[in-house]
Amino acid sequence: MPLLFALIVLMAVFSCLLPGSKGGIDYLLKPDFSKLSPQAIASAVGQSFFSLSFGVLSDVKIFGRCIFDSCDHLTSNYLMMFGGLLTVLFAGWVMKRADVWDEFTNSGTLSFNRKAFPIIYFLMKYLAPIGIVIIFVTNFLP
Repeated sequence: MPLLFALIVLMAVFSCLLPGSKGGIDYLLKPDFSKLSPQAIASAVGQSFFSLSFGVLSDVKIFGRCIFDSCDHLTSNYLMMFGGLLTVLFAGWVMKRADVWDEFTNSGTLSFNRKAFPIIYFLMKYLAPIGIVIIFVTNFLP
């Protein structure tokens, strides 16, 4: 770990010795507050609000979970399955079979077994939606 710190210090010193670095250092250490706008202040406040695990909102509970746990539960248990279901329904029932083949083979640039495609298409059209719905329903069961 001390070696890593020494490398970072060495890189900082080396970058300060490069030509034109004085302009960057001046820009960093002498800010021009006349260019500060209300939008920049709002962005900075928003960034500080969302930094460090929501700061003041880290203890707020939603259904017994903190905000991050609630968002993680929602996305991993519901939204991902709903997105997967919509994807297989669209690819299986809305897209033309030739378009699905074109996507599987990347417009013919990838070699793909033509005998396996009807099986994969059947699985995608009929079994994948049923499997996703079964998994979705079992998430509600205790």
